[in-house]
Amino acid sequence: MVVGIGAGQVYQQISVQEARNARLGKEIVALDNKLKRQTQNQRQFETLEWRLEVIEGLRQQNRYVALLFNLLSVVTPSGIVMEKVTFKNGKTTLEGYAESNAELAKLVSRLERYQGVENVRIHSIVSQSKSPVVMDNKFVTTFEFIDYVVPSVTLGG
Repeated sequence: MVVGIGAGQVYQQISVQEARNARLGKEIVALDNKLKRQTQNQRQFETLEWRLEVIEGLRQQNRYVALLFNLLSVVTPSGIVMEKVTFKNGKTTLEGYAESNAELAKLVSRLERYQGVENVRIHSIVSQSKSPVVMDNKFVTTFEFIDYVVPSVTLGG
């Protein structure tokens, strides 16, 4: 009879342990699912962060475009006609015509004195003196904004 009672307790302990193991198995599955959801949430969060960086970069670029056109309205003398304005990565290229070299010198001087602008350069002046047009000096000049930061966002998030 002692053997029967001992065997009954062993079977009871085994069934208690199996119940514990089953409960732990369910908890492991639940934790695995929770971990998968957290991993997915982390990926979504990183994607959203990346998108916000892109949007902020675009906002900053728009700010500089507005700044550029405000600047041009202030520094461009009346004897200058802009044919093309290019803005890329903080570098601005101006192409146009000047009534005279003096008007072009005024433009460059004003750009150099303007706070927030650096590396003002004239790349070419082509005189078209054979033309009867008043604006006969074609020019190309460049400058950069001092505090412009090129947005560095990797593609793919």
